[in-house]
Amino acid sequence: MKKVESIWAELSAKAQEVSQESTELSEEVKVELAASAELNKYVGQVETAIKQMRDNFKKLNNIVSDIKSQESELDRQINTAENNWKAGDIIKKNASQLLAENKRQADELGVDVSQVDNYERLQDLSREAVGVSENLYFLQNSAKGLRGALRKVN
Repeated sequence: MKKVESIWAELSAKAQEVSQESTELSEEVKVELAASAELNKYVGQVETAIKQMRDNFKKLNNIVSDIKSQESELDRQINTAENNWKAGDIIKKNASQLLAENKRQADELGVDVSQVDNYERLQDLSREAVGVSENLYFLQNSAKGLRGALRKVN
């Protein structure tokens, strides 16, 4: 009988150990499942972020390619702008001299200078040429800055 009791006690102890192990195992499985769900969620977020980055890269690369393809035209237009804004100074200087000479002659003849054909028109055109020339000068400088930035990218 003692033998049966000792076997019974031993079996009961082992059964309790197995019961504790299965409880511990089930808690581990729950922890693993929770971590797995969090991992799956994060994988989805990372995949979405990578897709957004790839889309952004593609769009930005297309824009940069378009801009680079326009670089030689930009150089041509910067050079043309430089010649054109210098023309504004020449127009102003020549128009001022011509207007002054016409005014002097009109005064000598006792004629109102506003009666001289195209006198006022040349005044207006000279002011307009100076305004356009100044705008072109500032735009040309901006374009030079852009060209410098493009060359750094290349």
